Amino acid sequence: MTLPNCANMNALPLELKQRICSFLTPKYLKPLRLTCKVFATAAERYLIERFILFLHPESLATLRKIAEHEAFSKYLTTVIYDSTRLRRGSWETSQRRPLETPRWADYRPKTLTLNEHESYAELTTRIMRIATNNHAAAQAEVRAHRIRLKQLYYYQRSSEVYGDLKRVMKHAFGRCGRLKNVVLSSCHPIAVTEARAQFFEVAHSIKWWTLDSDMPEETFWDPRAFESLTLIEMNLPTGFRLSDAQAMSNLKHLRVRLAEGTYSYEVPELRHVFEGICQLETLSLFASDYDITEIIKVIRSSNLRVCLIHFDHIQGDELVNFLLHSANTLQRLAIGFGSTDIGWAPVLCSISCRFPALKRVQLEDLKHPVYQMSMSRDAELQAERFVLSGGLKPLIQYTTITSNSYDSRGRGFSTNEDSYEELPSGLWTDYEKIANEYWDGSISEDEDMDVQEGAGEEAEEDEDEHGRENEGEGEN
Repeated sequence: MTLPNCANMNALPLELKQRICSFLTPKYLKPLRLTCKVFATAAERYLIERFILFLHPESLATLRKIAEHEAFSKYLTTVIYDSTRLRRGSWETSQRRPLETPRWADYRPKTLTLNEHESYAELTTRIMRIATNNHAAAQAEVRAHRIRLKQLYYYQRSSEVYGDLKRVMKHAFGRCGRLKNVVLSSCHPIAVTEARAQFFEVAHSIKWWTLDSDMPEETFWDPRAFESLTLIEMNLPTGFRLSDAQAMSNLKHLRVRLAEGTYSYEVPELRHVFEGICQLETLSLFASDYDITEIIKVIRSSNLRVCLIHFDHIQGDELVNFLLHSANTLQRLAIGFGSTDIGWAPVLCSISCRFPALKRVQLEDLKHPVYQMSMSRDAELQAERFVLSGGLKPLIQYTTITSNSYDSRGRGFSTNEDSYEELPSGLWTDYEKIANEYWDGSISEDEDMDVQEGAGEEAEEDEDEHGRENEGEGEN
């Protein structure tokens, strides 16, 4: 009796199986039927856990297929809803000029070689017929493209589109057990916008488009279903009520980047969100133009581990009460670009050595309460050490803010050297970094340990290379 082929594959050593799958891309893995759990484990690295959902019928259909898939539904953890849609008139005006009628000079061959059965007239007629057919095919492609744009434009503004979106999202949350994260985004850096344009063109065969952003008029998800919410310069749905926010009892990670000039519209809905959270562990609030006192007042989570806040102004007493409420669990604190009504010296003295679990403090460009001055970098470093370890009260010194001071200062909220606009190609994975440009993504202790181990390995490799170079110089 001949054993099946899968038995022969199972007989291979584990290391060899992993090496076989290590160089296979998703393109080659698609037709490959995995015959054992070892192969499936090796292929997991190619499964993308995030899905970017566009307001497009094909995108909604794809998410439904993933939710109904036996394997892919197990790995989906995040849905990024991109509210960008076609703007009015974009399907009417194309950036490409109409195709011109073909001319003989464009298609005339370099050499005309005639046989006994041909003439110049027949050759000219044949070439012009080919050119005319090509021109007609190109015109038909342009018309079909404009029809697709027009259909998509009307689809995105129909009354049924948000009903489809709501049904697909609920279906995905019901079928995907690990789906716990929601990202709502309408703002992207330049590099991301270009990558998104290429992705949209390849996925949906649509180009020459301009973009606009909008949100559904009602909540299209079940607030109880997710643990992480990211809002990137995007208003909450107008139908978002306090009851919806109170249902967010399981929300653990909240990252918000407020758009400029919309404070009066956004804050009431955001207060509902913060009032309904009782288990918040990660807070990343990027509100460079706003007074966040009203928001901070309603946050009373006793499990906060990471707090990154960027604001314009806050009441000092409320900030101290907010931080001390999570004194036993806070591990990372970052405050930047804002001022308090009582100044920074009383605030720093009130929170110094009050956080037993605190491992990292970052203070960046703190402002004077009255004058247009920012804290010097040396004073900020002393204040960071004072909050962590105590000691002598730091001497707070301020410097006058100039037009070049912002560019010359270090951007201390992030340990990454790359700008948040220089994201990797393909499906970008650091929406947290877009939500707060100083966010470096290190939340848990395990991730911090991984970073430290990686840095240690790189240092050892550098030492080995340096040693080998010295040995080579000694031999010479």
